[in-house]
Amino acid sequence: MDAAKDRKVVWQWYILTFLLVAAVQIISYIMGGYYPFGDKTLLIWDMDGQYVSYFSWMNHVLKGQSIDTLLYSFSVSYGGATIGLLGYYLLSPFNILLLPFSGENLPIGIQLVILCKIACCGVSMYYFLSHRFSKNGYDVVLFSLMYAMMGYNVTQEPNVMWLDGVIILPVLLYGCLTFVKGKHRRVLPLLIAVAIITDFYIAYMVMIFAVLYFFAEWFLLYGSGKWKKCLQKFFLLVLEMLIGVGLSCAILFPVLGEIFNVGRGGSGGIAESLSLILTFDPKFFMLPMKELLGAYDTTDLVNGLPNIYISLFGFLLFLLYLLDCRHDKREKLSYGLLLAVLLLSFMSVGLNQIWHGFTYTSGCPYRYSFCISFLMIVLGYLQYQTVEEKGSFCEISHGICGWGLLGLLVLWGGYAVYRQYTAGGVSFSTIHKWEATVAALCAALFFLFWIKRRKNGRLFYASITLFLLAELSVNMTWSLSDFTPRSLKEYRTFYSAVSDEIQELAEKNHGSFYRVEHKLRDSLNDAMLIGYPSITHYSSVLQDEVAEYAVEHDSLVDGIGRQATEYQAARMGAEKAGEVAIKYLMTYELPENMDNWKIIKEHPFYVLENKKFKELCYFQNGEGLVKINVINSGKIHVDAETNMDTMMITSVPYREGWSIMVDGEECKPKLKDSLMTVVPLSKGRHSIEMQYHQPKLRLGCGGSIVSLALYILYLSLLKRRQNNIVQGD
Repeated sequence: MDAAKDRKVVWQWYILTFLLVAAVQIISYIMGGYYPFGDKTLLIWDMDGQYVSYFSWMNHVLKGQSIDTLLYSFSVSYGGATIGLLGYYLLSPFNILLLPFSGENLPIGIQLVILCKIACCGVSMYYFLSHRFSKNGYDVVLFSLMYAMMGYNVTQEPNVMWLDGVIILPVLLYGCLTFVKGKHRRVLPLLIAVAIITDFYIAYMVMIFAVLYFFAEWFLLYGSGKWKKCLQKFFLLVLEMLIGVGLSCAILFPVLGEIFNVGRGGSGGIAESLSLILTFDPKFFMLPMKELLGAYDTTDLVNGLPNIYISLFGFLLFLLYLLDCRHDKREKLSYGLLLAVLLLSFMSVGLNQIWHGFTYTSGCPYRYSFCISFLMIVLGYLQYQTVEEKGSFCEISHGICGWGLLGLLVLWGGYAVYRQYTAGGVSFSTIHKWEATVAALCAALFFLFWIKRRKNGRLFYASITLFLLAELSVNMTWSLSDFTPRSLKEYRTFYSAVSDEIQELAEKNHGSFYRVEHKLRDSLNDAMLIGYPSITHYSSVLQDEVAEYAVEHDSLVDGIGRQATEYQAARMGAEKAGEVAIKYLMTYELPENMDNWKIIKEHPFYVLENKKFKELCYFQNGEGLVKINVINSGKIHVDAETNMDTMMITSVPYREGWSIMVDGEECKPKLKDSLMTVVPLSKGRHSIEMQYHQPKLRLGCGGSIVSLALYILYLSLLKRRQNNIVQGD
């Protein structure tokens, strides 16, 4: 009975953590005018330009409202595989929450997903702190709140897919800790597999930090001795990680096969990353400025500093931990080395590239900075416990280790403030941030004195909760205020107008295949958003051969690398558009060249029909008849009749994975312009079936099955070993 009651109390702390994190976000939504307290949405940055469209596309497919499958889409440029999009953006279990939302209300669903993910970050941090320090209570809730609302999470809300890694990190690190202690070596492979499946990119960074954390905890527990046993444990850790990687192979293999052929050109590499390890980034010395309230803005997203904000109360405790001589020396050395590795990674261009998969990033640098925020919060909590138990909030040791470090921190902070001031970082528009930061620091100092001297615990917790709610809400509001979100009204108006027109065209064409383009706004993924075939598309997984074709056919978008294709009316006339099955164009302004375009509607925008439209499959000179029976579920079925030996031309890009059967026999296709599929046919009637099968998917599934068998064998060996130990005792 007591055990059940204790579990109920523990769950109450988890629920309270979730609710407090949600409260901070809701307060910020109220202050910033976000839905439902205003018309703003979280369609910011790439969330507006890319991710909302991917989420909408996935909803269409899962609800059976699209001719696409989860593995292939005709809304991806000229037609392409979507496993790269799935593996990088769409496999979070939280995305299930989007299914009840219609396309018009999808931004509301995305806001709900973001709120839940950030709240779950707090829950996972509570799990780590309560188990790591064997303590439940309100103080653990407060530090979990700091982790959930750290600056990284706030400013990466538009990159919602990265938040799954932030959720998994504390749970995985506790798994590493128990591994060091020789306990519970069972779930680590599963955690690795989940991390990779939900977002392999951030999972890579989480695994690097997990290895570093393993060595830090080992040194803390055993010191400089037992290194032979340490290496044995490390080997087992790597083995379990590899099993976890193997379990994820069904997704990982085809995804990696896809992204290794993207059309982005050169972007780093192992040799380049290693050669740049001793190249240092001078802006690193401005890092303390990132603890200023609302200091992270759009310039930081492009080429700025790591976002290390965790709350000023937590940051002050972290600094005091570094200075306080009452902590175990081995503990400070262990965590200090881990902290130094992370700071050096921020400084070194090469190390930073290694963290990002041996590449440099085109935006959002230091995508692993949540790891240092995690460490700062853990060290801050250690200092909080010390203050609570021993009274004074800090005791600085004499000599260079104490006062020398204090002097170094003061000089570093002073230098950063001076540089910020001389660079114009202190102005009328930002002075309120400085004033609020100073006020929050004073309040944090007040609470530090109050920790040990409190007589009324409820009053202390109520006061510090209100302080953190206010500080974290203000930071979130100011951090997001530098962005320009799309309003819900604007989104709904556009979505409704275009989707209504797409529906009218579908009814007019009785289910036949055609592509639609528009020039109604500067968005490259509206085909996936609303649900229609189009050559206009933007993603970081655009294939290299498609990018090459787009260069030669005037459809590659300038200025964003080799990652986007677009119908460009000024370069592609009706005839060129017709060759790739573009039948309709929606636009506010008529093209200069109206040859072969017919106006079929003028309000609320022009709808043009292409007189030179050609079907997805056609004969070049009218050498026969083509009837397309099925285009669905990654399959194209065609009945063709020709009066001579000829070629059936398609506007379907050929790539590994397409199988082509003519009259039940496998056919080797030819290529038009090195990309488009051409099927050779002899005189007479033919039944042609084209079907796409994702490359490396079967291989990956086989790898997952083998890894599952190895995992089960590994668990059985562990259980047998434990039984032998028990019998020996």
